[in-house]
Amino acid sequence: MVMNNRGWLRIVEASVAILLVLGAVLLIGQGRFKSERIDYTEIERGILDDIGKNDGLRVKILQYNFEPGNEVANALIITELKDFIRSKITIKNAKFDIVICSANELCFLSPYPDTQNDVFSLERMISSDIKSSAGYSPRKIKIFMWKS
Repeated sequence: MVMNNRGWLRIVEASVAILLVLGAVLLIGQGRFKSERIDYTEIERGILDDIGKNDGLRVKILQYNFEPGNEVANALIITELKDFIRSKITIKNAKFDIVICSANELCFLSPYPDTQNDVFSLERMISSDIKSSAGYSPRKIKIFMWKS
């Protein structure tokens, strides 16, 4: 009794061909639909490290005064910090804002950005020497970053 193996062989060949085509489509499709996620927190961490290493910016942050009547001087400090941060951000459509607050309070962004995207934030403590003549009054700088 002789069995005809041609039918089974054609089924196996067709199955292998379908698997090869399906594998190729998946590989091509995966590269096409792959989205690059930008890690805003890592960008913020790098910026805050740069601010922490820059003595001039550290002094400016420590000069930020929470007493009434210092709005103009504080606005100049914020503007200088924003210019520095803007020069460090290389992402298109990225927006940011910063807040300086005292070490023992929570930093809030007001007004909060009107965006449907996530808002990422990171903060860093900036302090002077404890023996400084100006006294020890650490500040926190907090960066909020989002995609517009």
